Amino acid sequence: MNKHHNATYKRIAMVAVALCAGAFAQADFSIQQIADPDFLNRDPVISETGVVAWHGMRLQGTGQRSHVFAHQNAEKKILTQHIPTWGNSSLHINGDRISWVSHLHERGEGRT
Repeated sequence: MNKHHNATYKRIAMVAVALCAGAFAQADFSIQQIADPDFLNRDPVISETGVVAWHGMRLQGTGQRSHVFAHQNAEKKILTQHIPTWGNSSLHINGDRISWVSHLHERGEGRT
């Protein structure tokens, strides 16, 4: 290659870098807390479709009961709200499907 071709390639590379940098600098995004601040939130998982899920345990008042939360399409749900569970773990997401390991217990065993 001659000096003219090297200079041309350098200019093309500089223009490409400038265009990419400009595109990233122009990206608009916002940060919003989706987890409840009254819970100890942990182990978040995000799927390729944008579903977010995590474990949470209330910080005060309800013992050691844990919950599984999901956030999809700007809506948050407590997936374990009406299920007598404790010790939820091993959270996984595949597409829009959420799975986890949960310890079920009978009502009246002293756990809430």
